[in-house]
Amino acid sequence: MRLLHTSDWHLGKKLADRPRKEVFVHFLNWLLKVLKEEKIDLLLIAGDVFDVTMPSHEAQELYYEFLARAVKTECRNIVVIAGNHDSASFLEAPEHLLKFLNIYVVGEAEGDPKKEVIDIRKESGEVEAVVCAIPFLKEKNLYVMGRDDELSSRDELIVESTKAHFASVVQEGIRVRGDKKVPLIGTGHLFVAGADVSDSERQLYIGSLGRLPKTILPEELDYVGLGHIHKPQTVGGDISRNYSGSPIALDFSEGSQQKLVRIVDFEEGKAEVRNLNVPEFEKLSLITGSQEELETKLRNLVQKGERCLVRAEHTGTMPAKDLSGRLKNIAEGTPVEVVHIRDLAKKQYYLSSMVTEEFVHEMTPESVFEKLLEDCYGLKSGAEDLDEERKQEIRELRECYQEILQEIRSGS
Repeated sequence: MRLLHTSDWHLGKKLADRPRKEVFVHFLNWLLKVLKEEKIDLLLIAGDVFDVTMPSHEAQELYYEFLARAVKTECRNIVVIAGNHDSASFLEAPEHLLKFLNIYVVGEAEGDPKKEVIDIRKESGEVEAVVCAIPFLKEKNLYVMGRDDELSSRDELIVESTKAHFASVVQEGIRVRGDKKVPLIGTGHLFVAGADVSDSERQLYIGSLGRLPKTILPEELDYVGLGHIHKPQTVGGDISRNYSGSPIALDFSEGSQQKLVRIVDFEEGKAEVRNLNVPEFEKLSLITGSQEELETKLRNLVQKGERCLVRAEHTGTMPAKDLSGRLKNIAEGTPVEVVHIRDLAKKQYYLSSMVTEEFVHEMTPESVFEKLLEDCYGLKSGAEDLDEERKQEIRELRECYQEILQEIRSGS
């Protein structure tokens, strides 16, 4: 049996407030071609199909059109799990219809391991694999399933409850497999400690919170296809347990990564894994340096004549003069587009000129939070340089902080 493992499509995600439908279309068409040429039997999508819980009609159309075309290829079965960006109920809504097409969706762990075990069958009806399709585990599920009365910290509860859930689902999978010598495959959408993360994931974790030891993945599984981390990598060097990573670069920190999907063949219970590189459908480039260096690097990109989206970060000692205008003039009329400009020197210059000694008793909770926003985003050093995505992020942070303050002050 041949499996293709992919994850973290994030359909509908924008970059610097720019839609990327064309890039997603190119990837999905390429993937359909791979399913045919490689004669894939089982497609495994390990979470974060969409970028938001309520995806746009355009993103939904991309997803369902892909599924409709995929079932007409050599691929006989598709397994989809929900990631932390997905709405479990939204993904599961058409599950009964999709089952008739041999498309199996697991959105949420509800405590019954039978709901997360799928027996994959040949056209003859013979079982050829068993999949333990474990989706992103929410804390509300873990607290119900865990031994919270015996554990002293939130971290312990998450680790032990996750481990217990994986173990229970895998034991059910072993029961379903019985004495058949077929592959036992697992999924997961989580952060295994030691994983190499990009900027988009690094913002989600503080300290050890949310990081899980590799020991949570039961040894009985012949292969584990993971999602959540966007950089493709193995877990502890074990090729039978790995992240496929996102198939396209989702932000500029991923622009230099080689994206791929995993193709897995099973021979006598052993997983033989090979990587298939995904073509670069849209080039992302992060350039840094002084104003002169930025202009030189941008001209070099323009001379190549390739379609490219650019983020420029000015790191000189003094604020740049008309940085946005000069860079955009260089790229005007070329396939190169400067979509985000950040003057780090301007932020540092203005911060250093401020009075830094402040007394805590003279500050309100609101002013402390605003000071933190200034330090993180450089608001006083030119908020006009922020893209719309960052501005929206700041607005949401302020709203969340106000809600927290109101709850504290009301005693709730």
